Amino acid sequence: MEKRILLVEDDKSMLKSLGLLFEHAGFTVTGVNSVQEALSEMQKRQYAVVVTDLLLPDGEGYELMAYCRERDLDTKVIAMTGFASLDSVVNALRKGAYDYVVKPFDFDILRHAVEKAIETIRLKHDVRQSRERYAELVEYLDDGFFVLDGKTVVYANEAMSTYLGVPKEQLIGTDILNYIDEQDRKIFEERLRTIEDSASKAVLEEYKFINGSTGEKRVAEVKLSFSPSQGSGGKNIGLVRDISERKKLWQQLVRAEKLALMGEMVAGIAHELNNKLTPILAYIDMLTKEELPEEIKRKLSIVFSAALGAKGIVESLLIFSRQEKPKVGPCDINQLLETSKDLVAASFRGSDVVILQDLDPNLPLVKGDPLQLEQVFSNIIKNAFEALGGSGQIRISTTMFDDQVAITIEDTGPGIPPHMVSRIFDPFFSTKGSGKGTGLGLSICYGIIKEHGGDIAVCCNGTGTRFSILLPASQTEEVTEEDVSPSVDTIKSQERPTRRRILIVEDEAEIANLLAEVLGKDYYVRWAKNGDEALNFIKDGDFDLIISDIRMPGLDGIALYHRLRELDPSYLKKIIYSTGVTCDDRTRKFLMESKIDYIKKPFRLSDILELIKKKLDNEKVNREAIDA
Repeated sequence: MEKRILLVEDDKSMLKSLGLLFEHAGFTVTGVNSVQEALSEMQKRQYAVVVTDLLLPDGEGYELMAYCRERDLDTKVIAMTGFASLDSVVNALRKGAYDYVVKPFDFDILRHAVEKAIETIRLKHDVRQSRERYAELVEYLDDGFFVLDGKTVVYANEAMSTYLGVPKEQLIGTDILNYIDEQDRKIFEERLRTIEDSASKAVLEEYKFINGSTGEKRVAEVKLSFSPSQGSGGKNIGLVRDISERKKLWQQLVRAEKLALMGEMVAGIAHELNNKLTPILAYIDMLTKEELPEEIKRKLSIVFSAALGAKGIVESLLIFSRQEKPKVGPCDINQLLETSKDLVAASFRGSDVVILQDLDPNLPLVKGDPLQLEQVFSNIIKNAFEALGGSGQIRISTTMFDDQVAITIEDTGPGIPPHMVSRIFDPFFSTKGSGKGTGLGLSICYGIIKEHGGDIAVCCNGTGTRFSILLPASQTEEVTEEDVSPSVDTIKSQERPTRRRILIVEDEAEIANLLAEVLGKDYYVRWAKNGDEALNFIKDGDFDLIISDIRMPGLDGIALYHRLRELDPSYLKKIIYSTGVTCDDRTRKFLMESKIDYIKKPFRLSDILELIKKKLDNEKVNREAIDA
């Protein structure tokens, strides 16, 4: 701080002497002879200290003290007079004098008083700056901060006010327990008593706070401590950090881990189910070609249809767990909507919900995965049923919009609250309340539609909810011959290959027996339960084709491939893999890198017979080329 002082003295000789002494001592000095001159100077610039005579020609030094007091200036006023008495000293101090000297005085006494006044101003300035920095730090914290006198809020920063949804002026003076969930109040009070009684270290715990405006409950991490320096008795200080999002992210992580585990379990179960479904579908397919009574054929057809339904369920589970790639083909949207509607309506049989349909009969096909699109439609229709609560209307319509197929599904339910609409497709967000849904359904629907090059939107007008979906129409509306698999009879009617040797490597006896029965009519077939047995058969004789499972005990299909690459690389072009799932990273990477032909279980006999014929024909062509 600049050592600037103002001397006010009507004795010009004394004024000059004091000025010289103070300048010699390092002060910046201005001297005047009257009150008016002093007031004029104080209006021009800031002085640290005013040294004034009390009795002046145009007034008293008290006027300068009043000037500083009224304007709350930091300037200190030191009074000097030749008429000293106890009353005059007390009067001067009461009116704002910082100190008092009596004429005649030793200059060192006056200099010391001035220096002490300047030091006082400096300390006061430092304290003010510290308080301002502290206030800024606390006020602009992202975290909430409060000070309690007992349980009463005596200070709260803006973040705390916002977090509790209460203006600061209303928050001050209230009981902090009013904003803490009832279940947490008792433990919060105990913690306050603990830190007050023992002046122990800060405690960090989680509490649930109640928003004063909305009533919403949110979890916060609170650091409580006791400050004995905050006035008499001390104060309780709290630092509040909202961890609701952190909690939510943690719950999402846990849920994601559960879903990942579920996906692995689903994949394993799907593998086993596909193994069991393979002989069921194949044998029924074979039986329906036999000369059987029509009633038995009809019953077999029902069993076959049910088995195909089970196969579809397994594939849906694999798609849901993101373990299987979508199968793209031409899709009849109207038919998928009909199927989805019937499937969902069956679950709500007995309700008074009316379903109205307005489907464009001239709608073009859409290129996509029917199972995934059916999953989208079923999910939205199911949500509509649940929103209606047993009565109301659901309207399903389709039409063309430019070169896109437009699908609309709307209900007459209560609708979605406006503040939730923007989050409706967010993962793990649900409008159904705690424990009533994973919050994944619509986010998966959104992802499926986007993967199909389409768009999905939701609209609420207060009287219901409307989902609008746009999907690009397929350029080719008819299914080509390549999309149709030949029947078993077609394969049998084709030119039969000469008798060749086929090795089946399969741990499931039912599937091995099935393949042996079907292939044994035209080929020499041997069966190995795993890769080790297969290698032993190969050592005893050559094979024209190997049909191998991937997941097997002992030496599995992938390990068998690597052993054959070492022993006889020519076999690598003679292998067909048959597998229930291709979900795990090891299998997926192997099939991608090796580019080996494979067929997924459960397969139709026509499909595997076609692949076998294609493989053997290619092998024959390659062998003839080598011989030539």
